[in-house]
Amino acid sequence: MALTINNLSKQFAGFAALNDISFSVKESEFIALLGPSGSGKTTLLRMLAGLDYPDKGSIDFKGQNFLSLPVKERKIGMVFQSYALFRHMTVAKNIAFGLEMRGKNKPKKEEINETINRLLKLVQLEGFEKRYPAQLSGGQRQRVALARALAINPSLLLLDEPFGALDAMVRKELRRWLRHIHDETGLTTIFVTHDQEEALDLADRIVLLEGGKIAQYDTADKIINHPKSEFVFDFVGSGNAADADIKGDVANINGCEFPVVNLTNFSGRQKVKFRNYDALISNEEKGIKAQLTGIFASTGFLRFEAVDNAGHHLEIIISERNFDHSLKVGDHVGILPQKAYLF
Repeated sequence: MALTINNLSKQFAGFAALNDISFSVKESEFIALLGPSGSGKTTLLRMLAGLDYPDKGSIDFKGQNFLSLPVKERKIGMVFQSYALFRHMTVAKNIAFGLEMRGKNKPKKEEINETINRLLKLVQLEGFEKRYPAQLSGGQRQRVALARALAINPSLLLLDEPFGALDAMVRKELRRWLRHIHDETGLTTIFVTHDQEEALDLADRIVLLEGGKIAQYDTADKIINHPKSEFVFDFVGSGNAADADIKGDVANINGCEFPVVNLTNFSGRQKVKFRNYDALISNEEKGIKAQLTGIFASTGFLRFEAVDNAGHHLEIIISERNFDHSLKVGDHVGILPQKAYLF
């Protein structure tokens, strides 16, 4: 393993920001630290960067005790949400900053220029070397910030919500680009985000944090389709809840039978949860009896809002090609879950 974190804990004024955190990261793996505000993800990243220290626990990176190393010896590349570029420096000078600060170990001018040109090509900013940060878009500034982090040839790349200040379209474009950069460089990368879609799109594995503890450490597929807790289910993706009769691994709601994915020892009347895309809408009397309160079109699918007989709001996503065009707002329908989870 490239990185091993053991029993890491940190308190601030009696508040447990991290509570006995342990996990390992493989060489060249892209890991997302995901969770709501206050879950501990930024505290953990700051410890890796040497900006904070735990009350107890250890961090081992490639056989070295990271906590005993000065920051300058950790060979970490860091990219912040705010870019943190030097406004009075050109793009080229910003990228070269870490190399220029090495004193006696500073590379020759030709080597620095070669590094600048190589990274400008890598981050797709060739021809921008003489511009200043104020002359760049937000997405371009973030590319410069990444190039600066890569210039020092880091062993570990840390990204602290790097797309948080950008609009949705730019964020999506940069996500694909960042994953491409990661695959080219092969760097072990730790990425902090509170955006579920970003984490699911980018990461090889996701550390999902809840209240300073790891709720689940898994691939995107496992976290979406095999959540280990109700918190994980609710945090990653949209879902609905309903009462169902449970017998073995089968749930029944008014004659509609469907599998319970995560087998439990529960039986009888229980609350189950199902994803908004894991259900059908029918004119039959089976399933959850509800009334449609809204139908909204989007690219390739339709979103239905409904209220069941108990007054609970439901949301169902259905492919446009499977849409029953006879349905309209106000219709009484049956919602038929296809699979569900029981916690």
